[in-house]
Amino acid sequence: MSASDHFFRGLRLPLAVRGCTGRPGGLLNEDDLNALANNNEQGANGLFPIGLYQTWHNGIHLWAGAGATVHALCDGTIVAACLGERSRERNVFGSRGFVLVRHTITCAEPEQTKPWQKPKTLENLTFFALYQHLEGLSGSQELAPWLLHLRPYILQGRPPQGTYVKLNGAPVVRKGSKRFVAELRTEPRKIRANTGDAWVAGKHVLHRAASGTVAHVLDDERGDFRLVRVLGNDKVGPTEGWIGYSAATVQEIPDMAGQIQRLIEGGVAALDIPVFAGETLGWVGKIVPEHSELRPGGPGSTGLHLEIFGSDALVTKSNAVFTVLTDDTDKDVMAELGPGVAKLTDPDLKALLRNLAFDTAEGELAASPEKRLQYLATVPAKTKAKLRQLATRNTSYWAIDWESVDGQSAAWSKRYKLANTEKADANRYSWWRQLLPKTKDLGLPSDALAYHVHPIGFLKHMLGRQLKHPVFYADFNGQVRVVHGVDPSDAPWKGGIDVWVHDPGAEGAEDWCLSSVLRYNNKTLGLAGNDPPNLYEILIENEGPQVPGLGADEKRIWASLWNVEGGLEAVNTYDNQFITFGPFQPAGGTGGAAGELAGVLSVVKREHPELFQKLFVDRGLDVQKASGGQMVTGYFIFDNEKLTTAAKKARLRTFYPAYLLRMAMDDEIFAGAFLKQGFERLKIIRRWKDNQRDPAVQFTQAFKSELGQALVLDAHINRPAVAGTWKETVQKAWFRKLPIDDIEAPEERALVNRFIYQRLISSLTDPFRRTALILACTVDVDDAYRLELKDAIRRWESRALEELEKTIEEAKQAREEAQAASPGQTAATKKLHASKYRKICKQLSILEAQRPMVKMRAEKHPLWPELEKALVKASSDFTARSWKPFLK
Repeated sequence: MSASDHFFRGLRLPLAVRGCTGRPGGLLNEDDLNALANNNEQGANGLFPIGLYQTWHNGIHLWAGAGATVHALCDGTIVAACLGERSRERNVFGSRGFVLVRHTITCAEPEQTKPWQKPKTLENLTFFALYQHLEGLSGSQELAPWLLHLRPYILQGRPPQGTYVKLNGAPVVRKGSKRFVAELRTEPRKIRANTGDAWVAGKHVLHRAASGTVAHVLDDERGDFRLVRVLGNDKVGPTEGWIGYSAATVQEIPDMAGQIQRLIEGGVAALDIPVFAGETLGWVGKIVPEHSELRPGGPGSTGLHLEIFGSDALVTKSNAVFTVLTDDTDKDVMAELGPGVAKLTDPDLKALLRNLAFDTAEGELAASPEKRLQYLATVPAKTKAKLRQLATRNTSYWAIDWESVDGQSAAWSKRYKLANTEKADANRYSWWRQLLPKTKDLGLPSDALAYHVHPIGFLKHMLGRQLKHPVFYADFNGQVRVVHGVDPSDAPWKGGIDVWVHDPGAEGAEDWCLSSVLRYNNKTLGLAGNDPPNLYEILIENEGPQVPGLGADEKRIWASLWNVEGGLEAVNTYDNQFITFGPFQPAGGTGGAAGELAGVLSVVKREHPELFQKLFVDRGLDVQKASGGQMVTGYFIFDNEKLTTAAKKARLRTFYPAYLLRMAMDDEIFAGAFLKQGFERLKIIRRWKDNQRDPAVQFTQAFKSELGQALVLDAHINRPAVAGTWKETVQKAWFRKLPIDDIEAPEERALVNRFIYQRLISSLTDPFRRTALILACTVDVDDAYRLELKDAIRRWESRALEELEKTIEEAKQAREEAQAASPGQTAATKKLHASKYRKICKQLSILEAQRPMVKMRAEKHPLWPELEKALVKASSDFTARSWKPFLK
């Protein structure tokens, strides 16, 4: 896990008990939290904040059967642990195994109400969580994941000295897989000879280790690469390989060899091992001390002691939630509430605590654990529930030196008369005292005086403050930040940064890559993705969703655009269209105008209203149809606001709309309906006519080949106005001399060559690459055709100046006609002519400005070399996939 500014993965269910609906380690919800509270409060043992022996009990007991898994509440770092002994003979106070985690969670302040809203402020809240009485940590048992890669050392003896690291890895699959995998590769290679330490990663992957794997760093290094050994597990032995050695890929674990040795010996080890939210920490063990008088009528004997504590920030940030009870802080074992109880206003809560505390209990309740146990069994659940609002400031129970208890807590010691053997046994549980030399490094108070909060009350409060999912985040030079959009005020954005989604409510993996950030025209930053499957894979190889009713020729035409627009889930938010999506890239529309993407979605909405409601409307995004011409257009409605201006449509550049579209494409019904509507574009183009000729010319009469139709279709997707020049191309291809009925294959090929020329000098985005990619898919684009195309382009270039002058003369004549006003014109007609005149003047100005460029082309023929270069690369990319040309 990279270093983080923000910790956002949400609170998780630490232990599943009766009544829980969520999965263990899954997102915690309020119903599950109530089930945990009932589990704790229905028993008479293990309540917060006082134990049956009148010592501080700053956690709660959650009762569960042996073997139930215990999970991390949220992201954090294991700072201490004890595996316990392999022999259980002396664990008289329950299982000794524990994990202490320093957790940090990023909170929205004030509360974020909707997942698409940008929080006004974010803050990180750090706290410690103790998971006590764990089994499954010692070497003779199944190991928790955070220990798995240490198993060979734990079982086989003393670990080697040296540097140990936890591997963070890098994303290898964009969606539907684990977020990070660390790749151990073959030996690095020099970039080129005589480059000093300029190395690149080895070509072959030797081993893929799950993120978090602990590795031993070996002595060999090559530039920024180091040789490491992954320790392995039961199925995979130790493996060596090379990995990039930087803060983004590895995290050094200081004194790991010593830590492992202390764990082997059953001692308490200070650690520094990151864990993810929901990660398995261990399994519940024995929780009830071996005192028979406390068992009758009580709960089972296995479970988890969960304790949450930290600095004063834990309670000062939550003043409305907790009432703080302060001990006398004299480092003794006794829970003495003194005047603190008197300040409580709730009579039931006040009576409960007075009957438990060492300095306020009276009569039989003062001296008998059995009587207190019986008393607690009679306390109503609603009274026990009031304990959830409490916090205490006291010395930790786990810091007590029990062998010195007679001197420090004489009154308590006299009452309970611990034997020396019991004191020695109890001291083995005092992990805080054993960590005293390391407390500063771990962030623990050196005097063991801390604020403890009721775990249920704290978690309930934090449920309302955690970030709503999905959460978007990115890694900025090793620092993980929560982001909302490509907003410079959020983070130092630049091109090439991946934006990730954390979405534990979705199917599959929790973390997946939404897209990468692109800087467009050195100005706008936005998402730019081209995620598979592409149109070739969908239509030719039958991968992904299928749309019935497409002819074989239609499939080939569409498949030729496989690398021109995008893949099935490609999303772009960087250009003046605000957002485009899918393999056809219908767009959001320029400025405040309606766009094709909302139009396509409006058709899907009409055909599948309930599905659209679930996928979009219920999640804040809707559409409204604007027009129903050949290409349906519409407007987006985001958070009940219709986006009708460029400023409003800028909200489509945030990450949430792109996330909704990508998630929707996982639904087969939506994907089929979306693709079906997109495929209509070719049918629309095939119905075009040029009605200015007599007789009218149908598009398919002129552009008969699949190649010709693919070139026009591609232009219509990117720049519809360029596609409209097919009429002009028909007129100019044969100098207006050839009757349309006489068009055969050679004439049609000349027409296609002319349209290719029109594309190369048009406003298409990257026209050379786009044209070359379609040509690379085409059968019979051999050396002979390339030579023919080269000659045709040069011929049109040489005649371009002549054509331009002729077009300018036609425009001047049209200007004169528009300028002339007929007598008796109405005001409306005059206004119409004036508008026409202004447009012609603007067009004439543009045409006249083209003279220098057209003259240069006519003299130097610059188009073909650039197209040839693009065609060589496109053909190489195509054949590298072992695909054969298919377009006719």
